[in-house]
Amino acid sequence: MVGKTGVRKTTIVCRIAQGKIYNNPFEDWQYISFPAFLMELRGTWSHDEGLSAYQIVKRVAHTPKLIIDDLGAVNPTPFAQEATYYLLNTREQFELTTYITTNFKLKDLDHIFHPFISSRVAGLCDVKAIDGEDLRIRKDRHA
Repeated sequence: MVGKTGVRKTTIVCRIAQGKIYNNPFEDWQYISFPAFLMELRGTWSHDEGLSAYQIVKRVAHTPKLIIDDLGAVNPTPFAQEATYYLLNTREQFELTTYITTNFKLKDLDHIFHPFISSRVAGLCDVKAIDGEDLRIRKDRHA
């Protein structure tokens, strides 16, 4: 799901997943905020205990049903590119259900990450665009 900030992409995707869970309560869904996910991975560098960055990415990559919120809202470091590639490539290879929200069109993801990332997004998802104004700003202006 692609669209400008505040058009309720995350709300829509989470409600779709909620409906699927309601119809099948045994489905195993996981939600990640992509920027927070990368921060968690980077946090493993300073700790000698706990899971490694690879173990965390692998666990999330193999989650049966995953919502990735705010893909591209990160500093595109080589590490971010590698982790993103591993995550999306694994999900595509195993044909795992994946919902992604982003503010960026596929061609924009080419510049943020690399064309191999946008290619995997296109392979994983049926891209849907949502238009509209930022409802957060509109709400604040009417208060």
